[in-house]
Parts: sequence; structure tokens; C-alpha cells
Amino acid sequence: MCQGRPGEPIEDKSLLNRRVNARTGGQIAGRSEGSEVQLLTQRAPKGVGRLVGPAVAGVCLVLLAAACASFVCRPLSVTVAEKEERAGLDMVPRGVETTATGRLEVLRAPEIVRDYWVRAGDGTWYRVSLDKFRAAEVGRPLELCQ
Repeated sequence: MCQGRPGEPIEDKSLLNRRVNARTGGQIAGRSEGSEVQLLTQRAPKGVGRLVGPAVAGVCLVLLAAACASFVCRPLSVTVAEKEERAGLDMVPRGVETTATGRLEVLRAPEIVRDYWVRAGDGTWYRVSLDKFRAAEVGRPLELCQ
């Protein structure tokens, strides 16, 4: 039987479609099966909803473009006042192991991690890549992405 809310049968006959078999879900090509209850499965008329797909795609593209705009490199030229290499001990993932109980655990190992920083003339510190750090010279300008 066709139901509205769980446990409540629908008595409204306008929701029933005589051309769909309720047991098999298939079309019965215009003939009625008598007292058999059949579900409403009519399709939307052609042309309705054809613009929904392109509209959703357009909205997605706009959102994607807005999200990517935050990752765009804004060039910044700073005069290097100081260079500093900072090293620290960090536990770095090295693999995965199965425990005796069958759980997966990440294997971690200690590793020295290096960060490279340059200080601009105004006192602001910028984290840079190893290549930029090697190219930086105190008193000379350095191009960075902000």
C-alpha cells in the first residue's frame, strides 16, 4: 500500500497512478489492474528543469573561482634585514601498522624539521622555501608571495 508518513496509509486517490504497478514498479501501458494500488511516478514535462543543470554548474564555477582567489600569489618585495634557519624535533608519520587487536596505528619517528625565515626591514618575519632562503642576501630585495 502507498504510504505518506510511516505507518499511515494514504487515502487520497489523486496520488495514485493507474499506469504503474505498485508491486513491480513498472509501467502497465495504459490499462488498469482493477483494485490493485499503484504509485504515482509521473515524469516532469519536457523542458522543465533543463536549465537546472547548467545553473548549478555555473554557481559551482563561481564558488570555485572565489575559493581559488585566496590562493593567488600577490607579489611582495621586501628588503632582507636578517635570515634565520630554525630547526626542531617533530614526530613524522613513517607508515601504518596493524595492532594485535586489528586496529591500524600510524608509525611515527622523530625527525629534525627545518624552517627558513627572513625578516624584512619593518621587522616582519616571513617563512620562505629553502631556495628563497639560499637566494636571500641581507640588505638586498627579495620577491615573496603573500
